[in-house]
This record gives sequence, structure tokens and C-alpha cells, in this order.
Amino acid sequence: MVHVTTYDALGIKANIYIDTDNNPETGYQNWGQFANAGGDILVQDGNLYRHSGEGWAWTEICTGEAIYVISSEPDEDGIYTMEIKVVLSNAGELPETV
Repeated sequence: MVHVTTYDALGIKANIYIDTDNNPETGYQNWGQFANAGGDILVQDGNLYRHSGEGWAWTEICTGEAIYVISSEPDEDGIYTMEIKVVLSNAGELPETV
């Protein structure tokens, strides 16, 4: 689940990272508040990608599989909620908890 403060925060190229191996030292190393998150899977514009090397290196693993649903109204703190449905079987072998 992702929390955003405005609808505009999630444009068509919103990047959502999933640390599938529960190891923040592997996968994509972002910066700022998300530094060392270790994103192994990228959800972008309904497509799934696997991190495939150093820096911004991604390999597409499936297209059009992610479904986004965003709340129509913010909660009492002004936060919109977005839920994403992703078929993680496309991501390969995963630990019991992601």
C-alpha cells in the first residue's frame, strides 16, 4: 500500500519499489528518504520490472499486470490511499513474507 498527499503525486510514471528478498542491501538503491530500500521489483505504469544490475537497470518481466485503485477522498489527515494488485508469481521465487 502507498500513501500519497495528492492525486498528482502519482502520475503515469509513478515508481513503486518492492523489496522481494527482504534485504535492503540488494536491488535498486534509491536516494533521500527511500535510500537503501533495496527495490528488487519495480511497478511502473501497470508493468513489472526486475532490477538487473547497478543503478537504474531494469528488465521487464510482464506488462499490464498491475491494477491501481486510489481512494476518492482523503482521510482525516489529508492522505489518499492507493492499493496495488500485482501478480507476484511473475516475480520468480519469493520469500514467505514480502
